Amino acid sequence: MFSLTLALLLLTPAQADDLDLGFDMDDIELGVKDAKGQDLVTYQGNTSQNAPEYVAGTLVSVSHSGGTIVINCMERDGIAAMVDYSLQGTNRDALKRFGDGIGLKVWGGGKGGGVQTRVSSASSSIKSKTVPLVVSLPRKAKIRVNGGQGWVQVRGCTGSVSVANRSGDITISGTLTSISATAPAGSVTAHLTEASSMTGSSKITSGGGDVLLKIPSDYGGRIYAKGQTVKVRHLVDGSESGTLVQGTIGQGNASLTVTAKGSVTVETSK
Repeated sequence: MFSLTLALLLLTPAQADDLDLGFDMDDIELGVKDAKGQDLVTYQGNTSQNAPEYVAGTLVSVSHSGGTIVINCMERDGIAAMVDYSLQGTNRDALKRFGDGIGLKVWGGGKGGGVQTRVSSASSSIKSKTVPLVVSLPRKAKIRVNGGQGWVQVRGCTGSVSVANRSGDITISGTLTSISATAPAGSVTAHLTEASSMTGSSKITSGGGDVLLKIPSDYGGRIYAKGQTVKVRHLVDGSESGTLVQGTIGQGNASLTVTAKGSVTVETSK
């Protein structure tokens, strides 16, 4: 992960092309065999694109269904994205076809930007695959993420973040005004800094695990938290039980809804 992030930081800004399929394919004989005694081969490659004209603070949509997603917000201009993959299997041609089928598109301008990947279905001869996506954005951004396989991590951003991940956990951190996280098959961990000024509605749902949420100590607004066990370490004016807490915290117009199949824990950011 660190090598990917470093590579993104060193990228030279260029006009984003519509689609980039330019991979440098390396095949490495591993000297290992599968359960049937067939030789396993590893193929690796990567592709990257930039969108230097993206304007900070506008909406960025990120969609990747083939692997994990890491989004880093930092002091930079424009959008940079990289897909790095490693495939292992017994059929050299099938590995190459899969690698050639991976696409990356990055775009941006004054009205927003986005990152989109294309990952085809893997044949039975491909025994394992990792296809992570790493995106670097300006610190200020409005982010919307759709993930499909593996965990999603968004960190260091200032603004609003919305993540829907069909398979895997979600981790979010930053100085945010609102948050939306939906993980039907995973857990959600979100840490909003003490400097966050929450306004509007925020909603976190975990259909397959737990929720751990840290919000500013001066949060003001409504709260509804429901789970197998619920702990809210804020003073709530309302009703509280072991599985449901609802009412208001402080003064303000924000709204926070947190539900989980497992436990729900709401703490202060301090």
